[in-house]
Amino acid sequence: MNIERAIRRECLKLIRRHQLNVAKKREMAEFYQKKTGELGTVGEAAPSHWQVDPTFNPFKTRSMAHVVAKSLDRQLREGSYEPRPAVVVKHDKPAGGTRQISISPVADAGLAALCFRRIQRRNQHRLSPYSFAYRFDVGVHEAIDCGWNAPWLSNK
Repeated sequence: MNIERAIRRECLKLIRRHQLNVAKKREMAEFYQKKTGELGTVGEAAPSHWQVDPTFNPFKTRSMAHVVAKSLDRQLREGSYEPRPAVVVKHDKPAGGTRQISISPVADAGLAALCFRRIQRRNQHRLSPYSFAYRFDVGVHEAIDCGWNAPWLSNK
């Protein structure tokens, strides 16, 4: 997979997530209006960190994916690539306190995902057969089957 495809994949993932959130908010507002007769608010249209810099907006990044990928490829070949700074967003926890979430620019997140997939594929033979987290070659069913048939759980 090349860099441009990885960036487009990351953009698509973030766009889908955003569209699902908007649809859910709209559905909740319609439900509220149906129950109370008052107009419900849908909320903000886009996440606040999208306004910080265009590199955080997946719609803008997707439209420039070819140019961004070319630039990243050149920087990687020259050895001058440095990830752009992440934005720290604070969310309130239900039990009190705040949680800090670092959000990377879309292109950097796409490149990181590409590197992760390549490293995982290269080192797949070294992973334990009882390791299931963050793997693309095994799923929930294999984990359950392995746990169910594990030799250390038998009553023999």
